[in-house]
Amino acid sequence: STGKSNATEVKGRQFVVSRSFASGFSTRLMAKDLRTAGDVAQHLKLNMPMLKQAIGYWTAADGKLGAGADHTEIFRYAEMLAEDE
Repeated sequence: STGKSNATEVKGRQFVVSRSFASGFSTRLMAKDLRTAGDVAQHLKLNMPMLKQAIGYWTAADGKLGAGADHTEIFRYAEMLAEDE
């Protein structure tokens, strides 16, 4: 495996490195999709601790970054958390 993916080869360069953060998919939708996956996991009685953490992380990021924030801004959120330490 090369470790290459669309996220690192396209989105990373175009939206994160450039800091344009404009891929067109919001943090709010990412958080919603993760919550939906969490609901499915709960319905199936699956214990998915990493999914629970991801839901919390993305929900918190959405709250901090505000309505309309692009999902690539998750990197800005990580920077904010690092600055708070």
